[in-house]
This record gives sequence, structure tokens and C-alpha cells, in this order.
Amino acid sequence: MYTHGYEHGFVYTYANLGTASTRLNFNKEVDRRRMWQLIKDAHVYIDSYRPGAISKFGFTDNAMVDANPQLIICRLRCYGTTGPWAGKPGFDMQGSSSSGLMAVMGEASGSRTPQWPPGMVINDYTTGYFAALAVQSCILKRLRGEPGAAGAWLVSPSLTGTAMAIVRLFKSRRWVEFSADDAGDAAALPPEQLLAQTPQGLLKTLRPLPKMNVTPVRYEHELLPAMGSSIPSFPGYDDGYDVRKVVPIPKHDLMLSLGRSSVARIKSLRQAGIDFRRKLGISEGLESARL
Repeated sequence: MYTHGYEHGFVYTYANLGTASTRLNFNKEVDRRRMWQLIKDAHVYIDSYRPGAISKFGFTDNAMVDANPQLIICRLRCYGTTGPWAGKPGFDMQGSSSSGLMAVMGEASGSRTPQWPPGMVINDYTTGYFAALAVQSCILKRLRGEPGAAGAWLVSPSLTGTAMAIVRLFKSRRWVEFSADDAGDAAALPPEQLLAQTPQGLLKTLRPLPKMNVTPVRYEHELLPAMGSSIPSFPGYDDGYDVRKVVPIPKHDLMLSLGRSSVARIKSLRQAGIDFRRKLGISEGLESARL
């Protein structure tokens, strides 16, 4: 993830349990080389960037498969990897909106306006589970020795596709408010919590929902490291990576590589705000006084 981004704490503490977290700057040649080494040693590669964000640095599907002929590549997108919207960026709510899921939920509640689905943010997590199942199916095919399974794989779940599946397969238009009174024995169990000490302090969060008796959830490495604090190497492998040999990118060069687009976006947002205030008849002086 990019260093000037932001992630809500509750999302990070749940979605990143048991994972290492590091940062590589692809504007630096040494970090691009490091990424190629990780790709060569990896079983699975996953990203959720829009097309072009990573490939412009050379990390295309063909190039990665050339480096690792057995790599399983998982591309998560808002609108999939094909079609006229394949290049558009997006996130959970846009998938729920463009699929019609929110409109369907409005119909179910008797309202003419779109409504949040149960759980509100469901596409992010459900699409993640779908992606994990797709990757596992590729691995199972290999373990079973199925013809053609030993080579590279490309799977591409999408947020919009997940929302469409919820509407079509799980009949979300028929969802009603769930209550224990009329559920009988099917009443929901109380959520299970995870309480543990981590490098980021005391962690109190919900336990992962899937529970399997043969392969229970466990965390062999750190439970929750600070974001970006891990060494860019697979945990448990000593491959000679030395952080002392990594030359940090000069601040001026970093601003040139990252700052221009950010400044342009800020200027665009500022101008949009000015235009909107003018449309409402609010003068700059009056708005400044209010601020």
C-alpha cells in the first residue's frame, strides 16, 4: 500500500491479523528488485490496485509468470478485469451501488431510496473470502495432480460481482430484520472476541468468522505488527536481506515522485469547492469568516 494512504484502525486490526506488513517504494530500483525476489519465491500474488498502477513499474501478469511459472495471481477489482469499466477504481460501496444491491435493499424495506445491506460493508470481506476460495481451489487441483494445474493461474474476483451474487444467489431482496424471538433455535450466537498483547498495544477485536475443526485459525508469527514495520521478506526465511544496505530515497526525489499528483488532486478539490460555493451564492469572504 502507498505510504501516504490511510486505513481505519478497526479494518487493519481485523484484516491484517497474522500477516507481516512492509512497504516498498517502486520508484526505487532497489525496492523493485526486492519485489521481484519476493515474486520468484511466492506461491500466490494478490493485489487490489486498478490496472496500470502496478504494471507501469514492470509487474505485469506475463512478466511475473516468466519469473515464476507456477505463480497464482489474484487480481481483485471493483468491476472485474474485463469490460468497459475494468479500468475504473472503486471500493465496497460502489460495488454495492452499481450492482443494484442497495436499491434492492431499499425495496425490501418498503422505501424508494437505496439502503445499506445488512452488515453495511460486506463486499470487501466477502470478496476476500471468495478470492481465498478461488486460490485454494487452484492449490487443491495441483495437489490432486489434475492436468494443467501445475502452471500459472489467474483469478479475478470483483466487488461488483460479489454484490451481484448476493442479490442473485442469496436473495437479498427477501431479507428482513432478524430477531431472536421468531428465530427459535436459529438465534445468532454472541460474537467471539480476541484479546491479546501485540507490538501495537492491547488488541481487542472480533475473532475471524470461519471456524474449521481440522484446520483451526492460528497465528504462527506476530499477531499484529505496526503497519509497514516488517522486513520485506517472507517470515521465517533468512535470505540475506540487510536493511542497512538500503539507501533511503531523498526527500526531494520522493516529493517529485509522489507529490505532484497529490498537489494536483488537492488543487482540483479546492477548485471544486470554490465552484460549488459560487453556485450556492456563498462568497469567499463569508465562507472564510465561518471557518
